[in-house]
Amino acid sequence: MGNPYSRNVKRIPARLVKDPTNIAIDWPYGGTPLGVARDIEFRENVAHRPLESEAWGVQKVELVYAGQSCSLSAVLRELDDDALLGVKSNSEVGAGGHTLIHEEPDHSDAVRAGSLLSDRSFALLVAPEAEDFHPWIIIYDAIPVQDEAAILQASIGQELGIAVVWYGIPVLGKGVFELGMRGDITL
Repeated sequence: MGNPYSRNVKRIPARLVKDPTNIAIDWPYGGTPLGVARDIEFRENVAHRPLESEAWGVQKVELVYAGQSCSLSAVLRELDDDALLGVKSNSEVGAGGHTLIHEEPDHSDAVRAGSLLSDRSFALLVAPEAEDFHPWIIIYDAIPVQDEAAILQASIGQELGIAVVWYGIPVLGKGVFELGMRGDITL
């Protein structure tokens, strides 16, 4: 521990799983794999608030921990049906058996402006390919949304990609997330 060697620097290829049930078993750990993803980024979103003192010329004299939330972003590299159903607000299984994405404000099942998206949340696991050597992340209740600035690339010069963000919300008795090694993570 704590040896400053470049061999300790890691690249961590990982896979995403919806609603895993047991990380002691083999992939996909009793859950649903969410296709191939790249550029996975986890943010803890730690918040601090400064306290200022007029006696010190309105200097910051203390910081107060104001809690944290988390978000995980990734780019989906394929049109995986399970991933799209979990991410796209207005999606359903189409007549051909694949995900159909539609925007029909008058559709009876449409997610309308002002709808709560927590109804679509699920547990999200980021499982490293080197299961026993790299850290895992579990977000106990993750609300999936498409990145607002995302575009669907349909080009011969660029691979297809759908940018997605999952926002962690608290679960009573568990918190928001855990980040650690396989033997230390609890579902």
